[in-house]
Amino acid sequence: AETYFRKALQSDSNFSYAYFNLGAIASGRNDNALAIKYYLKAVEKKPDYADALNSLGVLNYSGKNYPVAEKYYKQALQVDSNYYLALYNLGLLYYYQPKTDYPNAERYLRRAISKNPSDSKSHYSLSLVLEDIGQISLAEKELLETVRLDSSYTNAFNALGLLYKKQNKEILAENYFKKALASDSNFAYAYYNL
Repeated sequence: AETYFRKALQSDSNFSYAYFNLGAIASGRNDNALAIKYYLKAVEKKPDYADALNSLGVLNYSGKNYPVAEKYYKQALQVDSNYYLALYNLGLLYYYQPKTDYPNAERYLRRAISKNPSDSKSHYSLSLVLEDIGQISLAEKELLETVRLDSSYTNAFNALGLLYKKQNKEILAENYFKKALASDSNFAYAYYNL
């Protein structure tokens, strides 16, 4: 595929889609510097390329360059305010950055869910935020929705077990730890929690 994208650029040096895909290939090889170069070129050729902007956010986030990641996610949302991945990624950024911004994490994850209600990762991530801010029943609801959507979501089963364990609901906790192990028999945390 890489050869074809390079040939496409020889024919049309403004072909932003080719730059984007070369960036994805470089990213898949963990060559983030080259991936960023290609994504920037894609945005240079097509400034409203939301996927490229979001990808720049992802790479900067993985490099712990949070302000730059935030900038690119927000630019992607300026292009498309309903862009689910940018909403989700911005929610994660606000949750996982060194100084957690719970209100923004919750807000963007809820918006991501409103755009893609069947995404189990968004429900799971929102459950973490809600549990951290003491909204236990809402966190439980999001975790239950996570495992309803994805019956193999090991971390969600384990999180439900932990949630019930904290509430002294030992039977429920044990059941969910066992479901985590049924999903992944090598999941050490579930063994530990049992």
